[in-house]
Amino acid sequence: MKETCKAIIIKRISYSDTSVIISCFTKASGLKSFIYKGGKKKNAATLLPLRIVEINYYQHNEDALASINSINSTAALSNLYQHPVKTSILFFMNEFLGQLLGKIQYAEPHLFEEIEQELIWLNESEEITNYPVFWMIQWIEKLGLKPSASSGKFFDIESARFSDHKPDGVLYHFGDEMETLAFLFRQDRLTILSYPLKKNDRKKLLNVLMDYCRFHIPEFKTFKSVEILQTVFE
Repeated sequence: MKETCKAIIIKRISYSDTSVIISCFTKASGLKSFIYKGGKKKNAATLLPLRIVEINYYQHNEDALASINSINSTAALSNLYQHPVKTSILFFMNEFLGQLLGKIQYAEPHLFEEIEQELIWLNESEEITNYPVFWMIQWIEKLGLKPSASSGKFFDIESARFSDHKPDGVLYHFGDEMETLAFLFRQDRLTILSYPLKKNDRKKLLNVLMDYCRFHIPEFKTFKSVEILQTVFE
């Protein structure tokens, strides 16, 4: 059966000298894999992480790997792949989504549209310094893991609570930055993106949010792009 779908590329794996297997988050059916025969030669520039594409494909049955006939970008997003800082953020987002979207093999059109709009916004915006922190806060809230509405210099990762008192457990963070993080969790997009974070504070907050996700999201792992992102923002 020949079909067409809108998709966001998550991962590309080499299959042969000329062909690739592409894992995509599709608007119609969630995560879906395709084989693209000759893709390395035909359309390599389109097969970049988080490209928004339209795919024409053939699938013999639901259990078979779908075979791509053609694939085309539906949004230019040239800045994302040419701007060094935006490219680093893009790879960070891609690794993050790769872990979270792996089990969504059903239609989530609203989530697809949200990710699509974020990519378009990031391509056009210049206010990106705090974007990785915003991105993680946003996803923690989407997943229903937002810490309790409290404040303090201690952040208890296990109980998801900020406090002025040292937690009983060992998995916590301490410092003035935790009061900043508690504040940011209560703010909207514009406030988070424009908040005057110092370089070291931004770095620490990103590490704290990664620790929080590792504890609360099953099988969540730290990814390589975090270190690269930290270096880019030095």
